[in-house]
Amino acid sequence: MAIDSEVLVVGGGLAGLTSALAAARAGADTRLVSYKQSTLRHASGLVDVLGYAPDGEG
Repeated sequence: MAIDSEVLVVGGGLAGLTSALAAARAGADTRLVSYKQSTLRHASGLVDVLGYAPDGEG
């Protein structure tokens, strides 16, 4: 079975969902392929934008 689309996003994580949403909003025919159901609905919603200390403290 062949399915043609303009954008193929592989992965249902935060980056994949965000990329697929951005492409779809831009008008592209978008397909999102994921190994299993995303677990983001169980996530806390926390995104660490500052990173972490290399030594693991702080």
